[in-house]
Amino acid sequence: MNLTAEEYLDVLRRLQGSSAGSDQKRRAARIKYRAYVEVGLCEDGGEQRRLKLLLANISSRGVGLVSHICMKRGQQFVIRLPHKANRVAEILCTVVYCRPKAGGLFGIGSEFDCPVGQEGGAAPADQQIAHIREVILK
Repeated sequence: MNLTAEEYLDVLRRLQGSSAGSDQKRRAARIKYRAYVEVGLCEDGGEQRRLKLLLANISSRGVGLVSHICMKRGQQFVIRLPHKANRVAEILCTVVYCRPKAGGLFGIGSEFDCPVGQEGGAAPADQQIAHIREVILK
């Protein structure tokens, strides 16, 4: 899933922190940010555990996080990103890598999969489009 340019810029505007540049060698340019975001880990078929993690960077394709717990490649989580009119966009993400960092922390790279439906699971494609329009574009 790719965020549109408008969606991407809106999320960036609403995150607290300061941008510090991007890396143009990647599939999608990443903007460095330092802000805490809420993440719900998906375990046993549903969202079970909520954490506040440090957002390290964001792109139109995914996010980089810093965590005190190790996540396995393929593990899924729901990230809650600030959106228009004090609303939150919930997006299902999949861990691409998890690498040890200093101080017992982990750097986690993840890709956006799809917006999360109101019932807590991934919505069918036409519902996803309607949900994006409702939550992100308004």
